[in-house]
Amino acid sequence: LLKMLLVLVKMLLVLLKMLLMLLVLLKMLLVLLKMLLVLLKMLLVVLKLLLVLLKMLLVLLKLLLVLRKMLLVLLKMLLVLLKLLLVLLKMLLLRWTFNMHGYNGLNSLINTFSSG
Repeated sequence: LLKMLLVLVKMLLVLLKMLLMLLVLLKMLLVLLKMLLVLLKMLLVVLKLLLVLLKMLLVLLKLLLVLRKMLLVLLKMLLVLLKLLLVLLKMLLLRWTFNMHGYNGLNSLINTFSSG
């Protein structure tokens, strides 16, 4: 009976050791889960930063589009100014021709522009 009791106590000790090992394993699993949670939080922060960067890129693209439109307007204004300058030069040329050659020179200049 004493031997059986001793064997039973040894078995209980082995069982307690196994339970202790299981507890250690559970603690390790808990630590791993906490690390995974930290990694997930870091991933969330990275994703939020990427979202902010994408929004900034979108704003930059909109600004570039506005800049392009402004550049087109400026080019159109420059074209109008060049046309006005051309008209002014034609008027100066007519006046200069009229002053140099009188009425006949003006008629010949008008005929030149009309024919070509």
